[in-house]
Amino acid sequence: MPTKDPAFVLYSTLLKIVLFIYYRISSASTHRQQEILYQQWLLDIPKMLDLAGIYGGSNCDIVKKIIFNLYENIEEYDRDTTDFFNILERHPQLQKKSSKQTDIDFTIKSLRARNYGNRESFMM
Repeated sequence: MPTKDPAFVLYSTLLKIVLFIYYRISSASTHRQQEILYQQWLLDIPKMLDLAGIYGGSNCDIVKKIIFNLYENIEEYDRDTTDFFNILERHPQLQKKSSKQTDIDFTIKSLRARNYGNRESFMM
């Protein structure tokens, strides 16, 4: 059995740690924690899209839970999502396809479903 490169093992471990840090952050339970999370931009729409692009293929369930936690607990994300889609609609050049487009499309559809009250499709 071939041994794994130590740098690869370290990189994989770091990716998991970062994902679980974001998961923990998204699970803020008190109003004050949620306020800090939102006001300090610890997780915003671009970061959610980054998480979907980086982790969506390998850790889709955790990414969905992170996004669900944010929308369930912090109502300002609904407004931010609406603003985000308004910007995308006005600037089609921002909608260029990338190699991770499937993961990003899934997250955008999830955000849109949540924003328009379709919770069942959000939790697919």
